[in-house]
Amino acid sequence: MIKKYVVSLELAKRMEELGWNKETYFCWIKISNAYNNQDYDWRIWSKEKLRATSDVSNETYPAPLFAEIWEELPMRIVNNGTIYYKRLQQILINDSIWNRCKYVTIDELKQLIFKDGEVPAKAAGELWSWLVENKYLEV
Repeated sequence: MIKKYVVSLELAKRMEELGWNKETYFCWIKISNAYNNQDYDWRIWSKEKLRATSDVSNETYPAPLFAEIWEELPMRIVNNGTIYYKRLQQILINDSIWNRCKYVTIDELKQLIFKDGEVPAKAAGELWSWLVENKYLEV
């Protein structure tokens, strides 16, 4: 299922509010329920599928993949004269493998920030949001 590879709808909304404006391969789209035109469901569609549909007036949010977010993160940031580099790490939490996106010193002795997620895109999206909110990244 594609939901394992993109950010959640809630994070997609937050990222758009913070200024995410990069083209993504997938998007969240609000479409009417096939059984009841008054109810709506959120689905993940490719941009190609969205362009092929005749009704493009639906509410949409970008649903970036991990790689789409990761390439937008700066390779390094400086905080109080210390340089931190971006890293991706897999960790074990409650017998599950999680992904940790973080900024650490070159020797990894100091860590500025980290965000965890079962889905790599979630961890990267949360980190991107933190960088924008804390003015380390301009959009």
